[in-house]
Amino acid sequence: MAEFIKAIEEKKLSEGIMVPVIVLGQSLGLVKKYNRYFAFENNCTHAGCALSEGLLEDLEVECPCHGARFNIESGEVLALPATLPIKTYPTKVANGFVMVEV
Repeated sequence: MAEFIKAIEEKKLSEGIMVPVIVLGQSLGLVKKYNRYFAFENNCTHAGCALSEGLLEDLEVECPCHGARFNIESGEVLALPATLPIKTYPTKVANGFVMVEV
């Protein structure tokens, strides 16, 4: 059963800056965008590159290796060469921490 796990202190996230975190052994990217928190699979489904090292524009992250793009809210593939979506995770804030449901 999924549960919310502490991922990072809320004050450590700045608007639009992606941060890699490990939650229960899973590599996730976390970002605050439009005063909301998003958590997503940090590894590109094309070649495994760290998405948190890529570019973020609006709610789209671009992989730094080959330019695949994903929606960080839905996980949807927006540009090749990736063909498989990334997993996204629900988030909430509690006691000053961003929590991720994994």
